[in-house]
Amino acid sequence: EPLSTEMVRTDGHIPIPPVIKLYCAIRWLAGGSYLDIKANAGVSKTSFYRAVWEAINAINGCKELELKFPQTEDECFECAKDF
Repeated sequence: EPLSTEMVRTDGHIPIPPVIKLYCAIRWLAGGSYLDIKANAGVSKTSFYRAVWEAINAINGCKELELKFPQTEDECFECAKDF
């Protein structure tokens, strides 16, 4: 679904949808310019950075995405079998 500026424009009273927050975060983390991203998303500079960090914090807080590194030699060998 293409981005609709009516759907995402915010004046501080309309929340930014999660999909737009994720869009902003992924584009920015991939090296995109905040100027282009915020223009496409239809949000202010302040809302852009707030949205990016809300998305990043949500991702970091997701237990299903938590990285688990092997702690013992046996765990390292077990992980190596999957390669």
